[in-house]
Amino acid sequence: MTGGPRRAVIVLGTAFLLAYGAGTFAWYRDHPPFLIAFVLFSAAAAALAWRGVRAVERQQHAAAHLLHGKLQLKRQNSLLQSTLENIGEGLSVFDSEGRLIAWNFRFFELLDLPADLAVGATLRDVLKHQAGRGDFGGDDPETEVTRRLDLFYRDVPATKERVMPHGRTLQIRRGAMPNGAVISIYSDVTEIKASERRLIEARSQAEAANRAKGDFLANMSHELRTPLNAIIGFSEVISNELFGPVANEKYLEYIRDIHTSSLHLLSIINDVLDMSKIEAGKVELAKEIVQLQNVISEILRMVNEKARSRNIELMAQLSEENVEIWADERSMKQIFLNLLSNAIKFSKDGGQIFVRIVVDRPDTVYWRSKTTASA
Repeated sequence: MTGGPRRAVIVLGTAFLLAYGAGTFAWYRDHPPFLIAFVLFSAAAAALAWRGVRAVERQQHAAAHLLHGKLQLKRQNSLLQSTLENIGEGLSVFDSEGRLIAWNFRFFELLDLPADLAVGATLRDVLKHQAGRGDFGGDDPETEVTRRLDLFYRDVPATKERVMPHGRTLQIRRGAMPNGAVISIYSDVTEIKASERRLIEARSQAEAANRAKGDFLANMSHELRTPLNAIIGFSEVISNELFGPVANEKYLEYIRDIHTSSLHLLSIINDVLDMSKIEAGKVELAKEIVQLQNVISEILRMVNEKARSRNIELMAQLSEENVEIWADERSMKQIFLNLLSNAIKFSKDGGQIFVRIVVDRPDTVYWRSKTTASA
């Protein structure tokens, strides 16, 4: 009997007792002892009726509270399952006895398992289904299932990759949970692995192309330097008229142009070869004490003819004390040569180029270059 009818019965019973008491009160009035008993009986009946009503109300309140809790729990379970279904990764939880107690359908999709297997499934059922279709190779299915069952609970935490029969690559991350349960997260990394393979292939191709370029430059530099050195040497001999004067002044001018152009081409080849060595990481720097005054003086002699041909004056202001640095002498010469060559190249005819070396502190040396143009 539910709360509503039960309360009605109690109220009707109470009303009947009161009506009965009112009808017989006249008789009890003439018999005082019976009147006292009647009053006590009526009071007890009323108290019992009131307690019955309160008990019914408490039961109704408890039932309502229980119903509210069930509805709230149902909503929370629905939200949790909806969350699991929309995380994009497969999830499964097997308890310590191998029963599937939590999952989402992405787990069955990634492992290519039938959806009806979820109802009452066990870890053995899942492994048997996979072994039966050959997911684990050609070994005996029952033996493979037993082996994997034994490893499942011992090999945690763990991260593995598995290539499925249809070509999909899965990353499986397993971890231990309280009470001996094991949670597994399944991620489809097929596209990521394919991208990694493409990047590795592209890198290998780039490295092969870079090696081919280096080999080509090395061979070409050798093939070009040999005839260039001959051209430079012979043109220099002719231009200096070591074996006699050149009768035609125009020929002498052409020879000088050939000599200048050959030197320029050799410089370009050397720069290209140096850049290829830098890119390949094959530049070896020597560690030695370098006298800066000697380096600058040598560079000034190398570019002096080029500056004089354009009426540019080179002004060297070197420190009186001997300046030494710890560096690679060849590289320092190349740096200063490039700087002075650019200064001459971008200066106006008749200008001046000042080169200074200043020792500011015992461990610091400044190179300063200034270019001015004539009025």
